[in-house]
Amino acid sequence: MQGHLKAAAVHSVWATQAGGGENPHTHGPNDWHWPVFFAERAAKGLSEEINAALSTQNKSLTSISNSIQEALDSYLAGLKPYLGHVSFSILQSSQSLNKRSDLIWWKQALYSHRLDSGYRTLDPLALAVSMAVDLADNVSPIHPKSVDFFLKEALRDVLGDETDKEVAVTELLGQLQKLSDAEKQLLEDLFNENESRKSFGACMVDMIKENIKPDEFFKRTGLDIRAKISFGQLTVWLFHDLQANTLAKAK
Repeated sequence: MQGHLKAAAVHSVWATQAGGGENPHTHGPNDWHWPVFFAERAAKGLSEEINAALSTQNKSLTSISNSIQEALDSYLAGLKPYLGHVSFSILQSSQSLNKRSDLIWWKQALYSHRLDSGYRTLDPLALAVSMAVDLADNVSPIHPKSVDFFLKEALRDVLGDETDKEVAVTELLGQLQKLSDAEKQLLEDLFNENESRKSFGACMVDMIKENIKPDEFFKRTGLDIRAKISFGQLTVWLFHDLQANTLAKAK
């Protein structure tokens, strides 16, 4: 800046001694030449200095902006997995709450969506089978143990103390053919053509289809012919068979 002012103010003859000078005029009274040159030369110098300063400042600001942007991008990149995890957790929590709400509504309504009928209109065997099937349709194969108790309590809402009353398995097998056609279809997914040992539910399907007789039922399930079971145990057992069958088909 000082160089531009000297160049504008100092007479060119004195440039060496003054360290700079471009003004061809000397400062004198009643002479307009010197101030005109001074103004023009000084204005030009000041403009160059100001423009240079602004240019430097712009470069500095651009550099700072780029640094901030890079830092922000790096921060957001590191934050993205966390946000994704949080979002997934919120989604899971929401789905879990919705599922719980649906199950509570199912337990209160006591309605079978498979049979399109109220549970209170069904015989105990059909009730135990349909509840197991309906719940399996609405619960993930991997579920907490509390779901088993939830199922039994839903059954208890209809059967009361009869839920825990044990009956002979042979007696239950004798009731299978009394089921309606729609009720017999409930366990169709468990049908298994394998001749080796089968699940309890799969053998019930064979009994419904009259593919096997009672003695063969006990042989394939490994149950003692004198075994007894409650309707509460039956519906949980069938529920487990259905969930295991779903997992087996998913592999």
